[in-house]
Amino acid sequence: MKVVNRVALNNGFTGIGLGGYSQVAKSAIIHERTGYNGTGNLMFCNDGTTDNNDVSNTHARMTITSSGNVGIGTASPETTLQLHKEVGDDTLKSAAEIKFSTNNSANTTWDVGSIRGAVTLNAGGSSNYPGGLVFATKSPGGAGDDLTDKMVIDANGNVGIGTTTPDQKLDVNGYIKQNNTYFFVTDTTTTFTSARSFGNVEKIDRGGNWSTTTKRFTAPVKGLYIFTFNGFTVTDQHYGLGYNSDNPDTGNYQTVQLWSINGGTGGSHSWMLELNANDFIVLRLYNSGDLITNRCYFMGGLLYAV
Repeated sequence: MKVVNRVALNNGFTGIGLGGYSQVAKSAIIHERTGYNGTGNLMFCNDGTTDNNDVSNTHARMTITSSGNVGIGTASPETTLQLHKEVGDDTLKSAAEIKFSTNNSANTTWDVGSIRGAVTLNAGGSSNYPGGLVFATKSPGGAGDDLTDKMVIDANGNVGIGTTTPDQKLDVNGYIKQNNTYFFVTDTTTTFTSARSFGNVEKIDRGGNWSTTTKRFTAPVKGLYIFTFNGFTVTDQHYGLGYNSDNPDTGNYQTVQLWSINGGTGGSHSWMLELNANDFIVLRLYNSGDLITNRCYFMGGLLYAV
């Protein structure tokens, strides 16, 4: 079957009308002419009004342009697929939405997730025509339960998880679990009579980057690290943190002065260093002293990768 009709160049149309009452066509597949030699758009139209007027190209629900772009809710899509919907009256002023659903063998159907556009994603405001995306999923419960918003990307590129008003690049309302954690806590079981490195007892080693043999922590990635030493009954004058050297006095260290002391009975100090992958650090004790087990700790780990 071939349906052809000579129509006006600017948006004239011909097509096949479909209807279920009297002689009125409320649905149609329409070709709208927009160019020479009959080129134009293919439109799928539906008129939801209850009058006696036939459907026309002004009722297009989906349009395929001569360039192959598909528009749902718009007759002039600018990309391969464009969804358009008038702004809603909900809190986020939602726009068009893609919804995903499924069913089981008992033919129970439920929604599983959706992605939709929204306007009020600019610190809660809608001025200056902002826009963002909302990701919703279905929490466990009844099949008919609604989807709930879980994550947004706002007009400024901020990502919110558990919040629709993120004010930082990542704003999380809840706890964050990180699998790749690097953290250690060490102790000692002996006194020392000469310069030595601390940490022959491993208490915690998340990530496997501490060695009780070399008494070194080796950085797994480039990042910002923090290290802390707390010594009880350190009876001599100083200790230091070696950076890519087992001897802070003769090798490399972070600053000119890294020593601390507290009246000869104890000492504590913290260091914050930016390390490259495979850099190592050691804690060096000098001269002699008594270290009481379970009261002296050297600990540290990765704050964040850079």
